[in-house]
Amino acid sequence: MPDGLTWEKEPHHNWWARAGRHRWSVHFIPGMVTGRSPELAGLGRHQVLIADEYAWQKQGGSLAAYYDDLGVRWQVITVPAGEKAKDLAVVRSVAAELADVELGPDSVVVGVGGSAIGDVVRMLMALWDGGRDCALLATTPLSAVDGDVGTKNFVDLLAASGDRLKNKLRVHRPALVTIADPDLFRTVPDAHVRSASCEIVKTMIDDPGIIATLEASGLEMQAACWSDAPSLAVLARATDTMLRAIQSNPDDKITLRTMNFGHFIGKTIELMAVPPMPHGWSVGICMAVTIKAAEARGYVSGEYCERLLRLMHKLDLPMWHPLLTRDVFVRAIKDTTRSRKGPDTVPVPDEKERHRFVSLGVDELVDAAKCLRDWQPVA
Repeated sequence: MPDGLTWEKEPHHNWWARAGRHRWSVHFIPGMVTGRSPELAGLGRHQVLIADEYAWQKQGGSLAAYYDDLGVRWQVITVPAGEKAKDLAVVRSVAAELADVELGPDSVVVGVGGSAIGDVVRMLMALWDGGRDCALLATTPLSAVDGDVGTKNFVDLLAASGDRLKNKLRVHRPALVTIADPDLFRTVPDAHVRSASCEIVKTMIDDPGIIATLEASGLEMQAACWSDAPSLAVLARATDTMLRAIQSNPDDKITLRTMNFGHFIGKTIELMAVPPMPHGWSVGICMAVTIKAAEARGYVSGEYCERLLRLMHKLDLPMWHPLLTRDVFVRAIKDTTRSRKGPDTVPVPDEKERHRFVSLGVDELVDAAKCLRDWQPVA
């Protein structure tokens, strides 16, 4: 079959993706766990769950009942939630526990939780016996729209200097199947729901039409944790935009990537922030800076810039942080240039052309940050 992406919307949202050596599918199945729908249970009669502690605390009881009722033999290995899981020590620890498990032909390893657990499980399975397929159960809207649906898997690295290098170790291998049961999103803390909202807004770089939908109903969808039928349709629209970008460039051989919108300085401030911030928040801050810089260059009008910032403000998404200083911008440009093995070319919105790729200078970023610090929505 040729490479491509198929999106079916009935009876629920399903995607099948093919890109070079990669084959994977993504499924949004509301009520799967409580309704005992067999899609996850049918992946294997023996399932080893690698779950983040928060997800297992909130969902472990219902998942245990789901598997027991459907006759699946299961066991669980828990790991820290969030970025703490993306550590080589955690990967080694999980590998050691998994080595004591007898994985037969009807066994499947399933990551349960947010985006970080997806990274850990796919990284481990890419290395396990030279590569073994796995599945993911996305329990957060962020993992459903971003972290769990693609081909890239990251683990942070602690350098000898003591610096933590975010996403320094990478492999390209998707989960064979990713399933999201949106009912599970309802236990996600508000900060992480808004983190997902940042990633949904991000897709406007390829799909500007989503802006009007979010202006009209985004606040209600966010209040529903992106889990009810109307908000799930928008989440699926954003996921489709993300998947199309990934499917066309699964191994990142093309360095100009629209889905890097919001990631230019985000990675740097995410690592430096105290207390730590959710990943999507750093994306939101970086989006706001690049939107303001795009206005200064004339790529978007003042009215369009105001429209985007008002939307982010309405959804209570972060747009500024004290770390937006000249020194941090210099470091961010250096980090981005090094990690992408080339110029610090980043996507910015363009009102006429949707987007364009440019290099932003430190002075531009400083000016944009100053404007955002003092910004208030126009009455």
